[in-house]
Amino acid sequence: MRAGSSTILPGAASPIAEVTEAQVGYYLHHAITMFRKRHGRPPGPCWHSIPRSGIHALLRLAQGRWPPAPKATCAADTLRFTICDEYEIWLREERGLAERSIYALMWGRSELPDLAA
Repeated sequence: MRAGSSTILPGAASPIAEVTEAQVGYYLHHAITMFRKRHGRPPGPCWHSIPRSGIHALLRLAQGRWPPAPKATCAADTLRFTICDEYEIWLREERGLAERSIYALMWGRSELPDLAA
């Protein structure tokens, strides 16, 4: 394996900075299939959180943010993302709100997602 790359599946190498959410999902699906072949049964119901948390931590370190920010596909998306980013900054810097309060105001839910997973 060359420096700065990671193997997503056997025989397929991608630079770690270019790994996508779809590739991580495909890798986990592949890992479950391999587990089933080796052990004759599927892994436990929470098994996916074990490798996923390590993968996500590595990708946050390598890419600076994980999951990646959504990409704008049109001018309207660009405007929406800009408005949301500015609103989040305003809530944090001008109003001094905590992350949980910002999340609740922006997404209508009080529970923060598991960012470590």
